[in-house]
Amino acid sequence: MLAPYLANIHAIINVAGLVLDVAGVLIIVIGASLSTLAYLARWRQNALTYR
Repeated sequence: MLAPYLANIHAIINVAGLVLDVAGVLIIVIGASLSTLAYLARWRQNALTYR
């Protein structure tokens, strides 16, 4: 009697987990990209030249 409902809940939990995983990966990738760009912009302004 509860089996169809449990299957639906299981599917919803799987989708929610997938959404959270994708969101976490996007946050990490965006953060790494922004921090790399900020570092490169600062490095470009203060780059020491070889003499």
